[in-house]
This record gives sequence, structure tokens and C-alpha cells, in this order.
Amino acid sequence: MKVFALECSAVTAATAIVEDGRILHSNFLKTGLTHSETIMPMSAETFENSGLKPSDIDLFAVSAGPGSFTGLRIGIATLKGLAFGRDVKCCAVSTLKAIAYNFDDAEATVVCAMDARREQIYTATFKCGNSSVKRLTDDEAVPAISLAGRLNTYSGKVIIAGDGAELTYNILKDSCPNIVLAREEQMYQNAVGVAKCALDETEYINAEQLVPTYIRLPQAVRELNNKKKEN
Repeated sequence: MKVFALECSAVTAATAIVEDGRILHSNFLKTGLTHSETIMPMSAETFENSGLKPSDIDLFAVSAGPGSFTGLRIGIATLKGLAFGRDVKCCAVSTLKAIAYNFDDAEATVVCAMDARREQIYTATFKCGNSSVKRLTDDEAVPAISLAGRLNTYSGKVIIAGDGAELTYNILKDSCPNIVLAREEQMYQNAVGVAKCALDETEYINAEQLVPTYIRLPQAVRELNNKKKEN
């Protein structure tokens, strides 16, 4: 099966085409440019360098959240455009679970953390090893310090990964002696992880059904709701 995957849920942008577990081509950027500037040129380059066209793809995959509300919308809109007009399988995966696939052979507990601002992180915990990823907790938005009790119950190495990993590690390192910070090359969400995650799913949808997954409401909506309460 040929899978095209893209990831632009946070600070990084990434695209990849994977066929039967083999990476045909992948792109990864962490430049500070907006996803609207980068994701389409990256997608075109990935197709060109793999020698494939969108019509050759059997499964389109995207990280659907949590993450930046703008980034998630751009990623899903891009994937819909590539799959447009075709009866082709699509998959929207958890950004946090996709990060965990960086460690599918690590034999460790992996805490995936993304910076959710306002002193919170988006996070979920997974058991990784033997080319598999097993979810231990649901995706949630919580203060990083609230994880301390749970992480101290896990035996063995606990790896912190994601764009919020350094923040989380610095908050928890004194109270959780078993945690380690992921290596730079495994730290961030990427499209290969999205592809691996999608291949492990058992149910797929069509492009029109792709929607972002928000753990909490966008800031503009939260502020509007607060104003309504004040009035």
C-alpha cells in the first residue's frame, strides 16, 4: 500500500510517501515559515522525488490534532485537495500518537507532549516496542506538573517527546527521576510517524469526512464565551 502523509500541526512541517513500510521520500522543515508557504511545495517535491502522482496513492493520512488550529486546518485542506475527486481512503490520526511512532522499537514508555500555551500541554502516554505502539492514556490538555504522580508509577525509562517536551521535562525532572528527554532527531512530529499510525488503523474515511480534532476550543471562541458569561 502506498501512503501519502503530511504533518503541520505545530512548529514543524513534514510530508512523506511510504510503501509497505519503506520510505520512498520524506521532507521535514522547522524553519519558522508558515505552513501555507511550505506544505504545498513540500508535497509536490515528495511526489516528484518518489516518482509518483496523487492518483498512485492508496491512502492519504494527516495529523488531525491536537495542535495549532490554523496548522490543522491547512493540513486537512491540503490533503482534501490532493484526494479531491477520487474514491480513495483517508485517515486522520492523533498527532500525539503519531509522535509515539518515532519510538516504535524503543522498548520504553513515551510521553508525547505539545505546547498548548497558557501553562498547559497536550499530552498522551504510550508503551512502545517490538514495532508497535500501545496507547496508555487518552489525549488531553493538562498542566505539565499534573503528570508527576502518574509518571512515577511507570517502571523503566520514560521518554518525553514532542514540541512541548523540553518544557515538560524541565518542569518534571526534579520530581520524576526516571524521565529522559528525546534525542533531537526523534523529538518532533513527522509525516513518517503519521503514515505508520494510519497503517495501524482499521477504519478509514473519505476526504470529505476529514475534520480537525480539537481537545479544547480555539482561543477566539473561549474569549467570546468568557465575554458572554461576563455579560
